[in-house]
Formats: sequence, structure tokens, C-alpha cells
Amino acid sequence: DHGFSGSSVAFRYGRRAVISVDVEIESIVSLAPDVLLVNNFLDVRKAQRLRGAGIIVFELGPMQGVERLLQQIGLVAALVGAPERGDAYARGLVARLRGVAADIPVAQRKRAIYLGAYGSKFYGGTRGSSYHDVLTYGGVIDAAAARYSGWPSYTNEDLLALAPEVVVTNSRQGALLCSSPTLKQLPA
Repeated sequence: DHGFSGSSVAFRYGRRAVISVDVEIESIVSLAPDVLLVNNFLDVRKAQRLRGAGIIVFELGPMQGVERLLQQIGLVAALVGAPERGDAYARGLVARLRGVAADIPVAQRKRAIYLGAYGSKFYGGTRGSSYHDVLTYGGVIDAAAARYSGWPSYTNEDLLALAPEVVVTNSRQGALLCSSPTLKQLPA
């Protein structure tokens, strides 16, 4: 496992090695990869150091939801010389995603938003982000998608105007969001 699977999220990847962005370049170089696939979270200076060590660094671009993921699957499949396998994998992934909430008629889907609180500010994730995809494929209507894109910052008034029936957040934020006087006024 090259010593990288001890991270707090290693369970998500089974017994596969996980390399943190914070790992020293020398640790990656010691693995002697032919190609290193990265997204836009890798510091440009680190990428330059890796290239200087003779490693091909392939930039996949930003992670912006399922549409971009499907493009990245195609890129990786082409890179390894198996575009047909990438196409098959992408088709299967989309079919599985569509199946998650296929039994919920559109007319019965609730309006929802993804919301996180950082300090005294509220932030969301909507059209153009993976949060939008989670909401949509999960069987709700992204209430913010008509007015916002990406990762908007919300005022109290914005949240009241959106009036979602469901608020989706991470497990650590639930109690914090529920204690907000503004959020107590929402139908959610």
C-alpha cells in the first residue's frame, strides 16, 4: 500500500493506495509511475517538480459533476488505449445513476438544496457541481439551479426565497444548520 492508505478516508478505496495532496513529491517519485493523473487541486509547482523528475503528469481538469466526469473517463480510457471500455463504463455509470430515483415521478419530487455553513456564511452547490448531480440523481429538484451555478454563497434572504423542502448537507453540519434561526423558517 506504499504507506498511503492510512488516511481517514482510505476505507472509501478498499485496499487501494491513496495519495494525499499533502504527500511529499519524493514519495510519489519513489513509486516510479509512468503517468500520474491529477485534477486541478494539484499545485502547479508540485506538477512541475514531478515533470522534472521524468513523470508524465496528465491534468484531467476540474471536477465539476457527472458531465465532466464522463469526459474524464473518456480521456483516461483513450490514454490507456481502451476507449471502448471507457464508453461502456460511462454508459453503465449513467444507467446506474438514472436508476437511483427512477421510481419517483418528477411531479412528486421535492425541491432541495445542498447547503454548508462556514463561519457565519452559507454556501451551496448547484448546477455545474457534483452537488447538483447528487440532488438530481437522488430524486429531488435542485431548487437553486434556476438562479445559481457552481458554489454560490447564500444570504438569509436567498435561502428564504429558495424555500427548499429538503436541505442536504454533510453529517457534521446537520446540527449547526438546524440551529440557525433563518433555516428554522424554511419548509425543510
